[in-house]
Amino acid sequence: MNRKGFSFVELLIVTAIFTVIVAASLSLAHKAQFSFRAERDFTQAAEQARIAMDQLIRYLRQAGNDPTGELKKAGVEAVVVTGSGIVINSDITGSGPVGTAPSPGNSYDYGDPDGDNNDQMEQVVVQYAGNSDNGVLYLDIGDGNGSQALVDNLADFQMEFFDRYGNATTTDIARVVIRMTAVTGRNDLRVAPGHKNRIALRSSVVLRNKTLDLYEPPPEGTPAS
Repeated sequence: MNRKGFSFVELLIVTAIFTVIVAASLSLAHKAQFSFRAERDFTQAAEQARIAMDQLIRYLRQAGNDPTGELKKAGVEAVVVTGSGIVINSDITGSGPVGTAPSPGNSYDYGDPDGDNNDQMEQVVVQYAGNSDNGVLYLDIGDGNGSQALVDNLADFQMEFFDRYGNATTTDIARVVIRMTAVTGRNDLRVAPGHKNRIALRSSVVLRNKTLDLYEPPPEGTPAS
């Protein structure tokens, strides 16, 4: 019977082959982990940005809701541009707990339009603060909790305002264009050290209370946009 074992050289060759296989497997697993993390970060950043955009669109579409006409009489504009953002004004249904009677110290109404914009969600303050890759969008719906972060990790946030004729304006606003660029919270090392993936969103929102105004012919002498 041949009881000859492996030679030292053969053991070295087998060990070297095994080491190469293990190293290749670990490298693939490492790359797969980076890829999974980068895709997860991108999906999370995109989802947060879209949720924030959807909320802004919802509040802007209700801007200027004024079924009693009292806000218009008081000269309250639907959207007021401030130094750091905007204030969205409206008199909406369901702005307070239904069935809650007005009383001293209780600013809520019955949940129906009451001719003012002093209830929660009737003065929505939108503010942007920060710099490249660290911007934060804040929202204050007037519920007593102050400004809350709506989305962070923004590289850029811009709003453009247009009147019913398509001209840029900061008063009597009929349409708002929102541009938002979000970045992933961590670097994508698959691309390069320090690289962060970006998600750019854009939306054009027509204020519902101005929808019919868009079809009015412009006054004579108004420049076309």
